[in-house]
Amino acid sequence: MRCAIKSVELLKIRHLSLPDNMLGLDEARLIAEMIKLDPPLRTLNLEMNNLDAECAKLIAEALKFNTNLSILNISKNKLADLGVTILLRPLIKARLQETSSSDYNLSSKEQQQLSATQQKLIVSPNVVEE
Repeated sequence: MRCAIKSVELLKIRHLSLPDNMLGLDEARLIAEMIKLDPPLRTLNLEMNNLDAECAKLIAEALKFNTNLSILNISKNKLADLGVTILLRPLIKARLQETSSSDYNLSSKEQQQLSATQQKLIVSPNVVEE
């Protein structure tokens, strides 16, 4: 897995699916480094791994620099509410920056865009298995 994330070829792909790979903090660091490079990656599936709030911090920081990723599946991880909140912060902040700071009333078009963005981020209840 680590070799795959470091591969130059990986920076050319559009969809990456890594479900049920026991990914943890070390792998989250590598994934965050890749996300930060802003590759043409559109979809990243990280469901059913061992990602927690610490992993979420790394990925959230990288998302601040990424303009291409539109679908991030983080379901069935150990994120809990804190991890999900950490991941959502850069996405919400980016959305608010697109809106005039003096006018928080969203037009119907903006509401549709926000709704579409929310649907793209797949966040189902996090499963914490002991």
